[in-house]
Amino acid sequence: MSRRFLVIGSFAAIYLLWGSTYFAITLGLQSIPPFLLMALRSLCGGIVLLAMRAGKVGSVSLQSWAKASLCGLLFFVGCHGVLAFAQQSVPSGVAAIVLATIPFWILVMDVLFPSNQRP
Repeated sequence: MSRRFLVIGSFAAIYLLWGSTYFAITLGLQSIPPFLLMALRSLCGGIVLLAMRAGKVGSVSLQSWAKASLCGLLFFVGCHGVLAFAQQSVPSGVAAIVLATIPFWILVMDVLFPSNQRP
């Protein structure tokens, strides 16, 4: 298999999988409330990640679990939940484009509110 084919195939997979997320949310919203839909999505992702760790869960400190839980909660409510709530009245294509501009807005915020601290 050529390298070019792998690169094109990888980009095609990203476009299809990432793009289908917004369409899947639109379909899910037809029968499930937005925050419940995103909670189920996050739960499924968490189960997959735990399965990938397979028995190594105890090696993670309680402090790491607390930080990861806080980040997960904020990401769930601040991003996924708001996205699903907004998609009740906005087409999935518009939602995808708006979310694609997030790196731009992060740059704007960094310029407006500079910090010497590195992430």
